[in-house]
Amino acid sequence: MTDDLGATIADIANRLEAVGIGYMIVGSIAALVHGRARATMDVDIVISADAASLRAFVTGLPEADYYVSMEAALDALRRHSQFNVLDLGSGWKIDLMLRKPRPFSREEFSRRSTQTVFGRPLTVACASHDGTA
Repeated sequence: MTDDLGATIADIANRLEAVGIGYMIVGSIAALVHGRARATMDVDIVISADAASLRAFVTGLPEADYYVSMEAALDALRRHSQFNVLDLGSGWKIDLMLRKPRPFSREEFSRRSTQTVFGRPLTVACASHDGTA
């Protein structure tokens, strides 16, 4: 992983937090945090957002730095699916997946824990109630 990836994740996390969107990092980054190396060229983040906070997040992404479609984001919210944000500087793709309303997804989201990733505290998925892998 590169410094660009760390900066991208930190910036996206800061922007989600700034508009009150809960999140948890999943996929290869979460696996790495829990000691299981897995390489992909994207970042997977589950978010819990409403229309207002999602609009604020998308509107707050500078067009010179990120590509994102407001239409795709709002469609993902309606369908509980995903949309993408592209970091134009580094080329990293961030897949933002709207948390599903099913009980399993709510429980999974409630178990997320804060871990240090790239020198910054970030919210990461975990498999157990005590925040461990």
